[in-house]
Amino acid sequence: MEKARLSELMRKITPYYDKQLSSQDEQTFLKEIKDHPASQSAFEKERVIREKLRNNLHRPAHSEQLVNQILSKIQNEGSNKP
Repeated sequence: MEKARLSELMRKITPYYDKQLSSQDEQTFLKEIKDHPASQSAFEKERVIREKLRNNLHRPAHSEQLVNQILSKIQNEGSNKP
């Protein structure tokens, strides 16, 4: 039973960090994590990984020219349909 509980908590870590849980589910999940030492380490590890990614990945800015090219291509393809 303990393994199943740990597995269920591990499965909820990603939806928690991706903000896919309802407010009530989020509170329940945080309480369960607090009460389960084995899941705390996985929860903390995921937090650290996401924080490092957020701080070290740089997304290039999209230029206005690129946006216009994409829109133009979409419009041209739409007008070419029979």
